[in-house]
Amino acid sequence: GWIEDYNEIHPHSALKMASPRQFIRAKSN
Repeated sequence: GWIEDYNEIHPHSALKMASPRQFIRAKSN
């Protein structure tokens, strides 16, 4: 997912841009 790829570059920014649900789903998958 784009969140996982983005996390590799800007973890903190990804957390702010993604909603908690989206982030949790990305972490779960």
